[in-house]
Amino acid sequence: SLSEEVRNDLSINADSFLIGHVGRYDPQKDLSNLIDAFAFLNQKKLYFDAVIVGANLDNNNGDLVSKLNKNGLSKHVHLLGRRDDITAIMNGIDLFVLSSKSEAFPNVLNEAMLCGTPCITTNVGDARVIVGDTGWVVTTKNPQVHAKTIFQAAKEKQSNNNSWLQREAACRQRVVENFSLNEMVKKYKEVWSCADK
Repeated sequence: SLSEEVRNDLSINADSFLIGHVGRYDPQKDLSNLIDAFAFLNQKKLYFDAVIVGANLDNNNGDLVSKLNKNGLSKHVHLLGRRDDITAIMNGIDLFVLSSKSEAFPNVLNEAMLCGTPCITTNVGDARVIVGDTGWVVTTKNPQVHAKTIFQAAKEKQSNNNSWLQREAACRQRVVENFSLNEMVKKYKEVWSCADK
């Protein structure tokens, strides 16, 4: 399976809870908050790995690498840089995390959910509307809350795989029903037909 491929490529154990983030290196994405959250998870002794994907999110990024080293996270957090297999990544992770300080319509949540991957997102732009009750929405710039929520998600998956499988199915269903191209076109047509009256 795709998830096994991603894990094998990175030598990540099949039992490890795998967290993913896809974006670009930008202050708005608040990766510093995300790394602080990972540091809290490490202190809580959660058995996890994380993949961070996007332009300039690789081992040439001195700031990120030193922040990971300083927090003892370099073995857990893999900086993958720009990739062209985002769907494989989204299918391979257990949880997608968005840590942004601001966004408009974070489409990356739709991409993750379409792959049946639950999301934790900060309360930015339309994130709450996209995720609905399939995932979790947390306050911005609060790594402790972020970590606590990731921990909760990991425990749910480990202790009640059935409810986790239902959550995965609900993610995909929500995007298909609300944010697929057909749905958007249908909604635009409804708006336009109202304007004609």
